[in-house]
This record gives sequence, C-alpha cells and structure tokens, in this order.
Amino acid sequence: MPDRTKNHILHAFNRLVQKRNFDKITVDNICQEAEVGRTTFYRYFTDKYDLLDYSMYCTFHEHQNDESIKTFRDIFYFVGQSCVDQWRPMATLYDSTAITTMHNSFQKYSEEFTRNFIQKNRPNSPLTKSEEIQLLVIASGCGHLFENYTRGKLDVTPDEIAEAVYALVPDAIKCI
Repeated sequence: MPDRTKNHILHAFNRLVQKRNFDKITVDNICQEAEVGRTTFYRYFTDKYDLLDYSMYCTFHEHQNDESIKTFRDIFYFVGQSCVDQWRPMATLYDSTAITTMHNSFQKYSEEFTRNFIQKNRPNSPLTKSEEIQLLVIASGCGHLFENYTRGKLDVTPDEIAEAVYALVPDAIKCI
C-alpha cells in the first residue's frame, strides 16, 4: 500500500512538471494534485528535489531486469528512447533550479544501472581500474548528452545515440 501512495505522488508530480515550470511548483501543489496531505508527502520525500530524484530512479529501475536489454548498445538506446518518451515533455526541468538534481540523478542512476548490468553479465569478474574510470566518464558525460538531446538540441535518433556512445565502451566489456 505505501508504494502505491508514493507512486501516486510521483505521477502527480510528473503531470505537474509537464504543465508548469518546476520552480513554480510547490509541495502544496504536488499534494493537491496527488490528493494527499503534506504529512503523507513528507513521509516519502524530503522536498520536490527528492521527488525528482525518485522519478529518475524509477525511469532507470523499471528497466533493470528488462530482458530486451542484452548489450551496452541496448542500454544507450533505452536511455535515448526514455528521453523521447518521458523526459522531452519535461525538458523545462533543465531550465530551472532542478538542473543540478537532473545531472546528479542521471549520473548516479546510469552508473548504477550499468554497474548492475555488468555484474549480472560478468558476475565473477569485477571492473578493472581502467574500466571503472571509463564507466565514470561515460556516465557523467551521458548526463550532458541526454540534456541536450532532451532539449532538442541534437537532431539524432535513439539509434544514432546508441551507436555513438557504444563506440566509447571499453572493448573488454563491449561483448557483454
């Protein structure tokens, strides 16, 4: 039951962000849209930035066990497609005080998602120091790449993004 309430608040927030500037949205607005009290909101989230972080978390984690994601190229395609499907309507988040949360959350969850993917497909072989560095560079760079893509500044398809970013993946883990 609590997860249902938490997700109800999330969906209310996502609806608001598509209609209004993030900076103009208050916790009261979110509570009103979700039809919950402030106490219920604060039971799950510390503030609207925490809720935004949870929104990014959900985007990545809903696909964590997706059987259609078999390669790193598939991961980058999934993220590119998510930008089109979920984040383009909320591109104004990048034009608000939410930009730091967007970048930090994107980096954190893309790194975590990729790390889990590697562990699942290469369970007895930890990342080398070099692979660790490469993973961090790709995860942090992808945040800026997908910001520009979400804002419509890059005229490319999710397939083109997947191919370009996949080319940066270390050869030792490309075959996963």
